[in-house]
Amino acid sequence: TPTQNTTEQLTEMRLMNHGVQTTIPHAETAQAIWDGQAIMGTDGSVHGDIATYSWVILVNSLNIMADVTGGGFLPPTAHYMAPYSKRPEAAALFAGLSWILDLLKAHPNTNPDNDTPPLLPIPVDNEGIVKDVHRTINDQTPTYHLLSPDYDILQAIRSLLETLPIITNIFHVKSHQDRIKPLEELT
Repeated sequence: TPTQNTTEQLTEMRLMNHGVQTTIPHAETAQAIWDGQAIMGTDGSVHGDIATYSWVILVNSLNIMADVTGGGFLPPTAHYMAPYSKRPEAAALFAGLSWILDLLKAHPNTNPDNDTPPLLPIPVDNEGIVKDVHRTINDQTPTYHLLSPDYDILQAIRSLLETLPIITNIFHVKSHQDRIKPLEELT
């Protein structure tokens, strides 16, 4: 029945959005973004049937600690699909960008005379997400790309990027899933 589906969706949303923690005032975070002094990082993970995502914003390059963190659990696309890493990686990017959009709407630019929108670098360790977010979608786009199970979240990210009053630089960075190698041996 529709009531059961709605209740199930609300439960999934509560699990998905575990909230945002900040160590500095929102206005300070917004100003750092407006001044081009922030960086956002994202990550997603799957262990068994559990998919999680997180994002962080750093505004102080002298103190390497997250000033803002967010994340949560991600339900699979459909009940018959097992979680896989691409979707939580995309969810992290979407959640962080959504929070930034709301933040910047609540705290407008205090220096609107600057004609150049600020740049927010966003390193992502999933190269597929980076390529898909930058992929142009038009009438010539192969149907395969539109039918992918992640099309919804990737299109939501693309729409958010068009709405943001800042420029983002979403780029790929290598990461390591190695817990055994000593830090100095990682590249």
